[in-house]
Amino acid sequence: MGWRELLQTDVTVTFADHATSLRAGELSPWAYHLLVLGSIAVGRLWRALPRHAADREQR
Repeated sequence: MGWRELLQTDVTVTFADHATSLRAGELSPWAYHLLVLGSIAVGRLWRALPRHAADREQR
């Protein structure tokens, strides 16, 4: 199983009775978990960086 299968579902195109049905690749549950964890990590980093920069300016 590669990264594509882990993060996105398969794309399905169906042709029947002169009509086309498309089910596009949706985010998998793992992708949503990674999105939430990444958002938390970036938020923590965002709060931590300015605090350290302010400490350096006071010296």
